[in-house]
This record gives sequence, structure tokens and C-alpha cells, in this order.
Amino acid sequence: MNQIKQKRLEKDISQTLSSAITTELTNTNLGFPTITEVQLTNDGSWVKVYVMFLRDRVKGLEALQNSAGFLRSILAKKMKTRIVPRIVFKLDNSTEEGMNIENILNDIKKG
Repeated sequence: MNQIKQKRLEKDISQTLSSAITTELTNTNLGFPTITEVQLTNDGSWVKVYVMFLRDRVKGLEALQNSAGFLRSILAKKMKTRIVPRIVFKLDNSTEEGMNIENILNDIKKG
């Protein structure tokens, strides 16, 4: 799959999943998820969806993983591709990692 098509599909998947998560899922453990990145494999069979949560990350990630099949069925209705990718949700820790790096740099400046 060429890069332009892959990036377009990743954007479409991100928008579709964001909309479906906010409107279709009723699990109270979700904790306000935000999709930060979507990575589609070259063959289009798998998609990694990186998410952040405002509340409990563990329960939220578990709730999303449990609803992956339902979300995939929503993707199947919206996408115009032959293959509908399987969804894998991953926790996005970039904010925490950035804060740790900033704290380390501040400690180096002081010391």
C-alpha cells in the first residue's frame, strides 16, 4: 500500500473510531479516551490505536479492548476497503514520558 493511501486510511480510521467511541459505547469505565495516533500495517490487516485517558487508564484500556470487535464492525460499515483491520488498543504514555524528561532536565539545571 502506498504511503499516501495508508495515511488517508489512518486518518479515516481515527475519525471513525473517535466518533464511534463517543457516541456508540456506553461503558462507564472508558474514562474519556482520546485517540492520539493510529498506525495501519502495510497490508491493512491490523491497526494499532494509541489512546490517552483522563480517568483510570487500566479500566479504560480494558473497556476498549473488550469492545474492539464491535468497533471493527462499525469500521466495516464505514470503510470502502476489502480488508477491515483488526484493532489493537495501546496506551499512549508520551505525556508521562515527556514530564519525566522535563523533571530530569530541571534536576540537571539545578544540580
